[in-house]
Amino acid sequence: MKVSKKDISYFSIQLGILFGYFIPINLTEFPIPILLTAVSLVLLLMGFAMAVIAIFQLSKKLSPFPSPAKNAVLQTRGVYKLSRHPIYTGLFLMTLAFGIMTGSLWKILFSVVLLAFFYVKSNYEEELLSEKFQEYESYQKKTGRFFPKF
Repeated sequence: MKVSKKDISYFSIQLGILFGYFIPINLTEFPIPILLTAVSLVLLLMGFAMAVIAIFQLSKKLSPFPSPAKNAVLQTRGVYKLSRHPIYTGLFLMTLAFGIMTGSLWKILFSVVLLAFFYVKSNYEEELLSEKFQEYESYQKKTGRFFPKF
């Protein structure tokens, strides 16, 4: 796989956003009802499971960069049947859920920033995947970007 400057830029921005998420800034904290804590815990575990399963599905083809590996195979089964970008979805769910669980407006805002960034990054990634895999357009029509299509 050839790593481009754009790949490195996207990876660097993603790391910066994740770093910002963990800066201990308290814009405001709010009390969390027990039911919301429970729902957030479920979302956190779902996000973690989704990301881990997707990582195992990609196996040796996993890369931190958006460009697909030379020997990449289009994944459309397992969690990739639910989402075209299940690792991004998992990371978003985990960061959002943890932000809610901790009552941190800062973390919740950074989760939204992360999702917006993943949208932009996935546009670039999908251009490259469309060039590499002729069946990608059909896959896009059937499968949601981050969340399942119903």
